[in-house]
Amino acid sequence: MAANKPGKEAILAAFFDEGNYSPLFTDGAVSAAFGCANGQSVYAVYQTGNPLARQIWIKPLAC
Repeated sequence: MAANKPGKEAILAAFFDEGNYSPLFTDGAVSAAFGCANGQSVYAVYQTGNPLARQIWIKPLAC
């Protein structure tokens, strides 16, 4: 019996307020999205399940 796992879209929709977000990029094994969570602007960076080819650095952006 296969497990019912939520897809990327379902997880992102649950994380962001009202399920609204904007995909920013997908680069091999890493993707990113922008939206609001709990009334704050946030970026979500997530691994797609593929192995990473290089290290990813995330730099906070000033508002």
